[in-house]
This record gives sequence, structure tokens and C-alpha cells, in this order.
Amino acid sequence: MTDIFKDPVNLQEQNLHTVIKELKETYDVVERLVHKTYLKNEMEANSALRNIRTDISRLLTDIKCKHLNAFCAKQGKLEDLYAAEESFVQDSATLLEYAGSLIISQDPVDVPMLEGYLRQLEKTLNKRIAVDKGILGEFRSKQVDSESLPSSASELCPDLGQREGLDTSTLMDEAYEYVPPCKDDSSIFQEDIEEGTLSAIYNYFNILEHKYSFNRPEVSYDGSYVGDNRWHFERENKRITGTVGGSILRNPLLFETYWHPVDFKELLTYVQSRATSVPKDQYLSLCLVNSGWSHETKEWVRKFIHPRLTLFLYSLDEDKLVFNETSGASKKLYEWHSSDRKMKNLEEKLHELLENQENFSAEELSNATGLSSRGAECFLQKLVKNRVVIDLGFGSSMYAKPKTP
Repeated sequence: MTDIFKDPVNLQEQNLHTVIKELKETYDVVERLVHKTYLKNEMEANSALRNIRTDISRLLTDIKCKHLNAFCAKQGKLEDLYAAEESFVQDSATLLEYAGSLIISQDPVDVPMLEGYLRQLEKTLNKRIAVDKGILGEFRSKQVDSESLPSSASELCPDLGQREGLDTSTLMDEAYEYVPPCKDDSSIFQEDIEEGTLSAIYNYFNILEHKYSFNRPEVSYDGSYVGDNRWHFERENKRITGTVGGSILRNPLLFETYWHPVDFKELLTYVQSRATSVPKDQYLSLCLVNSGWSHETKEWVRKFIHPRLTLFLYSLDEDKLVFNETSGASKKLYEWHSSDRKMKNLEEKLHELLENQENFSAEELSNATGLSSRGAECFLQKLVKNRVVIDLGFGSSMYAKPKTP
């Protein structure tokens, strides 16, 4: 068998181990870069490198905790799998090589470039191809084509004469039937999803994609106004992510929603690992999707709280989000994971406020929109500048719609 026809299961396992090893080495290199920039008093680069170090730690945790499905492995052909795996290991090697070059360079550390290589590795990780029955069948077929077959079924199965009632074709099928690995390894295979569940998954993510296309977050987890920040989202198989941009090196608010059917014990470990890996200047709104969640899991999530992560569980069977409803952050962000198609932007909420009154205060706007006091002031400054509302002045802190001629 030629090298191109490597066993897809073994290939993915080997590549995963290789990338984990190289990521650990990259982490050590970044640690040295943190020390290097500290000694040179390059504090902005030092802070950014610390964030990258945290991101690498998070990615390592994700790879170890999540199976291939959780990375939204795509369906494809065997050729696609080989290409995806080649990109995966190549991007890992490129990241390590570039990080190493920064150690010996006398130039300032190019942190955005380093972060770009890390993001590229994350993308290729998410685009790996799932090993399913189709790929296994294609692999076996290529094996058969590249190797000499036994001349007869009896040569392949010496006990043919002792197995009455089975024809030659049945024995040939049995001989080339794939035997899955041990139980501990079987989880890397794409699970068989029922048509009804698969349809519900696609419907749900289609709704989110539509919402993300025609709307943008304006209220952050802490009530700050982020409507003018850069908004970017990506849709992949059984996954959608959204990013509210901040500085060139850091995105303050992230949305992640993806199919993640796990039991309660695994969920506990996974969520805690994600929560502890979120950098201190970021916030993650995480939604995990399953056909249904156990009562024990729902009760735990209703009490979950963390300073840098809010957690949602979406049940396809119930078309419902479960989350901590006492959390202010959850209340502000849940609509970005909900299947409800209706969304109102801040100006629409402002118009509703003015239906029953001519004037309003920043506090009233805050209560109507979920903006904090400072967030409401930032939003009002924009509205005044664009002449959507006018400041009544005279120390009243009151606003109104401009009078029409």
C-alpha cells in the first residue's frame, strides 16, 4: 500500500499527538518571549503575549477534552481528509517555527503575526474531516485496489468448508469488514445522527446564521455599548462562532454555539476547562447543543456562574435554552443563541420607549435596553451626533426626538 493510503484513524491519532507535542513546545517558546519582552520593558507586547499563552493553553485543553466531533468535523471524501490532515500538521509546524524565530530575532516581537498563525491552526483544527462509514469504505476500496487480492474466498477464509450456508460473497464481505478500535478510541468517529435530529440541527444553525447576518451585538455582557465594534462570524458544520472585535490583539466578546452531545460528568469537566482558560480581558458566551439534556445537567447549568463565561444549553427536542436566569450577563446574551427569529436593535427599543412619552433619561434608556449607565451614555452620544435624538440640556440629562418641521 502506498503512503497516500494511510489508515485514516491512525493518521488522525498520530497527527493529534504531533500537534499536542508541538503546541506544548510553542507554549514554552511563548513563555520565553514573555520574559524577553518584560526585560526589554515592551509592556504592550508582553501583555499580548500573555494572552496568546493563555489561548494556547486553552487550545491544548480543548484538544485533550474534546473529541473530533466537538471540533465540528466536516464530512468529506478520503482525499479531503488527507488534505485536511496535511494542513493541520503543517500549520502546527509553521506556528512553532515562527515562534522560535522570534526568540533569536533582534526585532520587536510581531505579536499580530504570531496570533495569526495560532488562529490559522485553530481553523484547520475545526476543518478536519470526520472518519465515517463512507471514508472507511473508500479506504478499504483503495486498499483492495493497491494490494493483490487472494485468488479465492477459500484462500481468504481457510475454514470455508466448515461454514455451510454462507456464499463466497458473504465471506469476502466479512473478511474486509472494518473492525472498530477499542472502546476508548471509538469516540473519534462521527456518530450516526438520526435524520430528524440532523434536520433540527441544520434548522437551528440556519436561524442563527440568519440572525448573525442581519444583526450585530450592541450590548455586551456587562452592559457596555459595543454596537460600533467590528462584528465577524463564521458558520461551519454544526457550529457557529461570532466575534465582537476590540483592539487588534484582543476580542472582548466571543460567541460559540456548537453540537456537543455529552453526558453530565463530561460536561462538568469540559465547561470548567473552557471557563478557566478564558483570558481575563475576554468574555465567552458558550452554548452547547444536544438532542436533550438530563434533569441533573439542567439544574447544574441553572446555577452555573463564572466571571468570564456564561453557559447555555440548547435542547433540540424542546427548542429551548437552559441557563442561569439570575445572571445579568446571560439575560443580555441569550438571544444570540436562541432560535427566536425576532430581534430588536437598540434604536427599535428606543422608539418603543418614546411611544408613551416625549422625553427620556439615560437611566430610562438603560432600563429599557440592558445598557449600563456608561453604556447608555455612549449610545446616546452616538444618537445625538447623528441627530436621532437631541439633548435637552440645562442640566436636565433628558433627551427627546427632534421636532419635525
